[in-house]
Amino acid sequence: MITGYPTVDHLRMRSGSLMWVCFGCQAASPVRSVPVTHLRPGRTPLQRRPQRSPDAAGSITGAILQNCALTTLPPCSVTGASRTTPYGVLLTLSSPGRVHIPSDNLMKTLDPNQLTLQSYHNALKDVDSLIINPADFLPDDEAQDHYEKVFKSQIARVMYKYVARPADSKRKLPMDPPDIELISHEQPKIHMMKLMNESDNSAEGIGQVMEALRRQSRLEPGEFFGRFQLIDGDLGTAQIFNAIRSLRFPSEHCDHSLNNVSFTLGAAHTLWNIAHTILTHHFGNSKAMDDLGVWRYLQALGIPPEKVIQKKDFTKMLQYMEQVHEATLWYCLRHVMGEHDSTITEDLPVIPTSNWNAIVNQCYNQFCSHEARRAAQSSPKLYNLFIRLQDFSTVIEANRSMKRGDIGRLINVWKMWSIMTQSLPGLTHYSAYLPRLILLITKILPPSLSELIRHSILVSPSGRPNHFVAKDFLLETHNYWLKYFYVRGGIGTQIERLQELFSSNIPIIVGPSMSNKVINHCSCYKHSRGSTRWPKKIRFLMEGLGRGHYNP
Repeated sequence: MITGYPTVDHLRMRSGSLMWVCFGCQAASPVRSVPVTHLRPGRTPLQRRPQRSPDAAGSITGAILQNCALTTLPPCSVTGASRTTPYGVLLTLSSPGRVHIPSDNLMKTLDPNQLTLQSYHNALKDVDSLIINPADFLPDDEAQDHYEKVFKSQIARVMYKYVARPADSKRKLPMDPPDIELISHEQPKIHMMKLMNESDNSAEGIGQVMEALRRQSRLEPGEFFGRFQLIDGDLGTAQIFNAIRSLRFPSEHCDHSLNNVSFTLGAAHTLWNIAHTILTHHFGNSKAMDDLGVWRYLQALGIPPEKVIQKKDFTKMLQYMEQVHEATLWYCLRHVMGEHDSTITEDLPVIPTSNWNAIVNQCYNQFCSHEARRAAQSSPKLYNLFIRLQDFSTVIEANRSMKRGDIGRLINVWKMWSIMTQSLPGLTHYSAYLPRLILLITKILPPSLSELIRHSILVSPSGRPNHFVAKDFLLETHNYWLKYFYVRGGIGTQIERLQELFSSNIPIIVGPSMSNKVINHCSCYKHSRGSTRWPKKIRFLMEGLGRGHYNP
């Protein structure tokens, strides 16, 4: 996540027309009247209610000038996302940029003096003398006890879903681990930035991206680059950004040195890349029939192994890893119960709660504990199974903690991964960048700035608990819709309108329920008319993008 200062032209829909609202301006100016929503009877598109001028707190430019904006940049395709807080901006790159304004409730708990560029530089002065101990990444007693509860909750969930039910559900072991540091599920204020016509696949391109962000913010170079910016993105973008900063060092000009920027890793891309490496490490050789890798479990579950290992659908990959993990735990539970050879029935038996809890505890002690792994070192086959259970459990826990919005649990998994990446092949750069991020947010930065970064990693787009996603994942969904409109715009698609109008208004065009509406409307029309008819809102948008003629 990056702190930046982008201003965004934000489109609001009022009484059937699209409106540009320029943050930092005192008035909203209509751009082009497009009937996208229901018009009230007797009111033309131009007969809108008087628009209220945005207040200073809701103005991105105003927030930047008050040092209170956060911006975000995602992976190697140019786009940014931002969040605003007094005294800082958080930025992310991905196709269309995004401005995220942190909630007032979060800002009230932070010290504004710790969110400044000077505070950030003061924190980095002591890094040269910082002593890095392995204990900074190894779990302490409290973290070990918590992860034992994490593992038992995973076993309990499999036990409850597939093996047996307890007689008293209130006294059973919990199927969710205890919370550590929950993020507020308040619906975030997100505004998209215009699609930038720059490439961030090179050091020169990253410099152009930063300049494009400055232009969209309508600030002078000294104002934009003189404020602290927290940028988050994928590993490749972070490497390229650090490359250009090292090439420009030393420099006395703030817009050239980029010393006001701190780059952090996006949680979604970190999960995807490390999970894919763990899966590849345990995948095995599907051409060797005596190989007992993950491919054999996938094949037994009816999943084509060759499709899982491809980097095409990370969501499916995580689901398949969870299925393999739960299938393994299911067998371990039945082995503990002495029923691994008995017939499987659809109706789950009900057993006393004390026995139910004892089976879960015994399964953990026999297959998932440190003692079990040490005792199994003499048997390579069994030892590899226990190691896979441990590795896959970290992926499942990271995924579930992100959905829960528990950044404390996620950081505990990151600490484990920072050790694992030192030996896993293909994670050379993560082995340096992930420990660096952990030290930054747990040991180096001031408490308020560290809390701001931690609570900006995950957001709940719908404002509901247990529906959190990483910000870089949310940008990927917005990027998908931008491609969706581009592909279906036809030959007459106007790239300039896509860049100037559509890219900054994706959240408005496709709100939380818009995706389902599009699918339901399209499928409904397809069955009833034999051809797909688009909902009115989408039809008008496609026509505005350049789709010349629409034949209903």
